[in-house]
Parts: sequence; C-alpha cells; structure tokens
Amino acid sequence: MARKINHLTDEQKKLRTKILTSRRNMIYRVNNDPNYTNVTICDEWLNDPESYYKWHLANMVEGWDIDKDILSGDSKIYSPETCIFTPRDVNLMNRKSCGKSGLMFKGIMKNGTGYCMKTTLNGTNVYGKIHQTQKEAYADYLQFRSERMEEFIVKYSGHEKLCEALKHDTQQCLEQIRSIR
Repeated sequence: MARKINHLTDEQKKLRTKILTSRRNMIYRVNNDPNYTNVTICDEWLNDPESYYKWHLANMVEGWDIDKDILSGDSKIYSPETCIFTPRDVNLMNRKSCGKSGLMFKGIMKNGTGYCMKTTLNGTNVYGKIHQTQKEAYADYLQFRSERMEEFIVKYSGHEKLCEALKHDTQQCLEQIRSIR
C-alpha cells in the first residue's frame, strides 16, 4: 500500500521523489545494464521502497553518490549493510577496468605488447609504465589506488564510516601488492 505523503512539504515531496527515483534507477541498472550482471539488490530494498527511502534519508550526504563497492567487496550487493554514500572522486576509483575482454584485473589495459595501469585522476587519464604481465601492471594500479585512498582519508576525515572503509581498502591494496611483488 502506498504511503500517504500529504503531510510533507513541497521540498520534502521533491526529495522523496528524488530518492525513490534513485531506487528505480538502481533496479533498472541491475536488471538491464550488462555492467551490472553480477550485482544484486537485497530483498528489503527490492520489495519495500519505504525501507530504501528511510535508509537513504538517514545516510545521505548531499552531493554524494550511493556506493555498493567499498563495503560489499566482491559480493556487489545493494543493501543497508553494504552501501555507503561517497563523494564523486572516491566513487570514480571503483569504476570497472577499461572494459576490454581478456583482462584479469581492474585498472589495467593492454598497451602494445604489454600492460599498464589506467585510471582517472581529476578527469584526466593516468597511465602507468608498461609491464610484461597483467599482474605487474595491476600492482602499479594498486599502488596508485592505495596512495589515492590515503589522500581521501585526509580529505574526508570528518566522515568516520567512509574513512574506515577507505583504510580497509588501502590495507587490502597493500596486501595484494605484497603478494604480487
């Protein structure tokens, strides 16, 4: 049954519409975007728009994006436990790799006869040195990523949950680098 919203101000109604539109867009992406084939939405948010609305309202940071990657890791699920709002620059660090098939790792690309890191920094593509293996190029990407996460931790120090997630991400990057090198 739809919730009556007559008691809301016009501004509150606009915000509610914006939040519920973001939920519909999330469902659409998961059901229709090939980049989201391994992404799911928890039953609570899928079946109860009010639950999503309340979570969103309680956790949103104006101008930030909802992110499922930082907290969910490989599980790629939209849920109250695995989502967090992040600033755009942090969210862009979690984008898919260059989209080329045959690449084993996020953040690398084929370059001639070798592989290199490729990411974006302030809207500009950043490339690493060329390596013979994807693993070596991925280690460069992880190093770059860990350094960016450290910068974000300082930049967003007032947001404890985000900083804890970034610290965890940084630690994982450094552990992966050690296993590669």
